[in-house]
Amino acid sequence: MMSWVGEAKDLARALKIESELLLHEELQKQTLRAIYLNPRLREITLHGGTALRMMYGSPRFSLDLDFTGKTPLDLQDLPGELISSIKPFEKLMDFNIGFAAKKILSNKHDFLRFNLIFIVAGMNKRFRIKVELLEKDFIRGVRREFSIKYPIPTVIYVKTKKLSDILVDKVCAIAGRSYALPRNIYDVDFIVRKGGKLDPKHMEKEFGEWRETREGLRKAITLLERVDRKSILKEINLLLPESAKIGLDDVNRGVGTTLGVLKEAMSILHG
Repeated sequence: MMSWVGEAKDLARALKIESELLLHEELQKQTLRAIYLNPRLREITLHGGTALRMMYGSPRFSLDLDFTGKTPLDLQDLPGELISSIKPFEKLMDFNIGFAAKKILSNKHDFLRFNLIFIVAGMNKRFRIKVELLEKDFIRGVRREFSIKYPIPTVIYVKTKKLSDILVDKVCAIAGRSYALPRNIYDVDFIVRKGGKLDPKHMEKEFGEWRETREGLRKAITLLERVDRKSILKEINLLLPESAKIGLDDVNRGVGTTLGVLKEAMSILHG
């Protein structure tokens, strides 16, 4: 029987994508399994690019795992709890698991960031999965069924944000940086094409809960209006399978869509 690593490499060749992206994604799935089968972790809500890919069908590979919510655990104990939940699969999956760079930041809410480190047998690199958790109550999540093939076929029920709420998060992330990353532009366009729209009340409630400001939003709009479209194209296509690669027309549409969403957010915030 072919190993999960061998199957991932074969699939990567078929998709014309870097095999490390598929291997990384499989390790993300093991992490999600550990979270959503653990009663002490499963109430946190997945969002961001990985939620868009795994829960909503985006073709863009996403490297991080972003969550919002609260657990019965102290934040400092969460990485150890998660690793304990993954460890039963070490032998079956032929990897070793650890974590590094735990950091807790505080603003209006506490924010945990750490890296899961997977050492996979036969590979010449360590796989790092960045996990982030914003510790605040979030009751708008929905459960979505998700199937995991390895090492034992399993169905889990992932608590995830709705598209409209992920769109608000994307606006906040852009405003917090004062510029839009290529992946933000792609994701905003994907959400809008899937029917996601800004929820004005949720926009007003969430904006400013971390580091985003109206001035940052204004700067992001100005920069996006003169962004280098070719650099966006190059970066995004590295994260897409051959069948989903985009062209400049797609980038132009995505930039236009993102500008429209950011300007709508500005209008909402100014009343």
